[in-house]
Amino acid sequence: MDSSRQFTAVVLCGMVLATGCSRSNEAELAIARADAEAARAEAAKARAEADAVKAALPKPPLAPAGLRVWRDTEAEDFCEWLGIEADCFKFDGGWVDCWVEIDVGGKKTRLEAAAPLHRIATEKNALADPVVGQPSGSFLWIRRLDKQEAWVLPFRFSVKTANGVSSGSSTPRLADGPPQPSEKGEERLVSGDAEVLLKGDEVVTLVTLFTDGEKDGEITRTAKLQCRALK
Repeated sequence: MDSSRQFTAVVLCGMVLATGCSRSNEAELAIARADAEAARAEAAKARAEADAVKAALPKPPLAPAGLRVWRDTEAEDFCEWLGIEADCFKFDGGWVDCWVEIDVGGKKTRLEAAAPLHRIATEKNALADPVVGQPSGSFLWIRRLDKQEAWVLPFRFSVKTANGVSSGSSTPRLADGPPQPSEKGEERLVSGDAEVLLKGDEVVTLVTLFTDGEKDGEITRTAKLQCRALK
């Protein structure tokens, strides 16, 4: 009888202990779940605050759509280092045509590239594949003085096509040199805007080169580097 009572007591004690442990585990799990929920709430709050700060930051301006032309200062610095007088520009977002218009005593002469980019590209078979992107590239107005004054208008371009990237270049030069002023003294270079957006058939003057007479200082020649968008 005593052994039976002892056995029953042991069983009952085990059941009581098991129940107590179960309740203890449930309480601990509840605390852990509460802590996890609190951590998630804190993380969500931190993300919301970070998003609010990011939204309040000033946004960079969108690049304007269309053909952009801007001064390439790095190329100009390199030309200056080489002792070359040049005005350098880059373009992006379309085909560009450029030329130098020269005015001597009211008589105007237009020094153009050998041909528009479209025709040069076709002649070189650079655009044999369908074009799927907008062209970009650069052009320069180089002015040299050897035995006679010589101006060069080199340019290059690249454009994405269906089978890769095609490129082309040309270095047209006025064979006999630019028209000379009646009297040559000093030259003054006046730059236009550092960056322009070409629209429609608008002609933009990028650089103007004035030649002043040696005696009276009157302008004896005006040369303008101009460009427009090609359709």
